[in-house]
Amino acid sequence: MRDKARVDTAWEIQKALLDWNGRVDIRATFTLTIDTALIGAVIALSTDGGLFAGLGGASRVFNFVGVAFVFASALCAVAVVTPVLRRRSVLQSEARNHNKFIYYGHLRQLSDTEIHRYLELDGPAILGALSHELKYTGDNAWRKNRFTQLALLFTTVGSVLLFLSFQTTIWAYAVAVGLMVFFVFVLHPVRQDRIDDLKRYLLAPVPTRLRRNLAIRWGRFARWLWGPE
Repeated sequence: MRDKARVDTAWEIQKALLDWNGRVDIRATFTLTIDTALIGAVIALSTDGGLFAGLGGASRVFNFVGVAFVFASALCAVAVVTPVLRRRSVLQSEARNHNKFIYYGHLRQLSDTEIHRYLELDGPAILGALSHELKYTGDNAWRKNRFTQLALLFTTVGSVLLFLSFQTTIWAYAVAVGLMVFFVFVLHPVRQDRIDDLKRYLLAPVPTRLRRNLAIRWGRFARWLWGPE
């Protein structure tokens, strides 16, 4: 009974991981749709008389780099939704020699009789196969989420740069930089202790913040004037 409960727990974890993978695939597909629309819009607006036609100087650089970021985002999104199949030789060895039979790639290497024999195994053997699959599924979920994070970040930066390529006012620059800083801060994996320090700083009394700012600025000025100690 104890083995059955452990097997059930392992299956619940596996289902949760697969559910997370499905959700991150949806986000990556949505990001890829945005990237495709942005690239199509840039191509359409780069023709004669278009918004991006005849750009020069900094605007042209912003346009080129922005398109590069959007392309990078699309590649990251494609990496998320592309199935990753394990090598056939590894699957064959694991299925026949190490009692691995959860992954469909393992089942493909086994006959009906071998699968039937594996299904008659006791709890510890099934737990071993499930543990192996949980490790792989967890690694795959981490890879998918990391690529999705990068895709969202690259889409944001690319969109801001494309916006800057035809908006040259100071307010446009300020809004664009603010959006970039915000999204980089939100999407970047910041340590929790850094976030707590930032919250304490923002909620501190104004005189405390002012004194700390003055101390930091004076330290920078002193290092610039006299050099490091």
